[in-house]
Amino acid sequence: MLDEKRIKEAELNTKQYLQEGLIKRQKNDTAKIMYIQNSDLSLQTAQKLLSLETKEYLPYLWVIVTSYYSMYYISNAVLLNLGYKIGDKISHKVTSDALIVFARNKLNKKFLEEYEDSLEIIKDIEIIDLSLFLKKHNTLILSDLHIGYEESLNDKGVLVPRVQFKQMYARLKTILEGNKFKEVIITGDLKHEFGIINDTEWKNTLRLIDLILEHCEKLILIKGNHDITLKYIANKRSIELVEYVKIDDILICHGDNILKEAMKDSKIIIIGHEHPAVGLREKNKYESYKCFLKGKYERKTLIVIPSFNTLTTGTDVLRRRLLSPYLQQDLDNFEVYAIEDKKPYEMGKIKNLK
Repeated sequence: MLDEKRIKEAELNTKQYLQEGLIKRQKNDTAKIMYIQNSDLSLQTAQKLLSLETKEYLPYLWVIVTSYYSMYYISNAVLLNLGYKIGDKISHKVTSDALIVFARNKLNKKFLEEYEDSLEIIKDIEIIDLSLFLKKHNTLILSDLHIGYEESLNDKGVLVPRVQFKQMYARLKTILEGNKFKEVIITGDLKHEFGIINDTEWKNTLRLIDLILEHCEKLILIKGNHDITLKYIANKRSIELVEYVKIDDILICHGDNILKEAMKDSKIIIIGHEHPAVGLREKNKYESYKCFLKGKYERKTLIVIPSFNTLTTGTDVLRRRLLSPYLQQDLDNFEVYAIEDKKPYEMGKIKNLK
């Protein structure tokens, strides 16, 4: 049984490892399988060395070494199964401390909460569920809520239960509660229908706007390609629709058009529009997850936000042709951050997921 002093040491170390990126939230079934295979192979090697008919010291030393590596590999497999990946460099101390913190029976949940629900995608910009948080500016960014999508499907004869708005409202409320943001920015497509605004859209869109206004000093609506009639709803709350937002060297826009002039002095571009998702296949099993993308566009950092709409997952970036002109390029080196159970996971580069 571990003493409290060792547990405390592991917790302090693991907190530092998380901050330094030596431990990352990541799901990687391929790496997990590799760790298990390496563990089995190390154990088999240890057994073979132990069976050698020799009195020499060296084989017994290697029995200890290979047995230890078997435990090291299986420990990393356990951590991956829990959603944590140790850095690429072999670090037994990091693995040992992480195993104590994340896998022991009496898990310190309070310690984990600070790290499980958010992940820094670049310095001072954090993923929180399906939103992006600019820490330095106390600004929350959402994209593509498509309020009224289920009604649109019903009108076309597609039978889906009308629960999407309720789920989306509750999910957003969880992010907003207990916070007072300087700004909340929606990067376009707040509502779905292009034409006439039906009664449900009026009611639900205003209800969601009112929820956001309770938790921020200012709500900014960027016009998306679906937002042709949104101005009539926005006017009810004296909210202006804009083409883009600039915050220092960050450009925030919908993503359906290239904004050449606005980009000139920007170092970071944040867009929506694409509804990115990543589909992972293992044998006969296929699962799709909403995801953030991070890559480059004309030497600028490009971040793509997933849709906040809960009815559909989105466009599989591994298999589908993408819409945004910012993404009409080779995406192999773009990094994927998948969202599962409202938690972010680093998945690595697109080229390694294909």
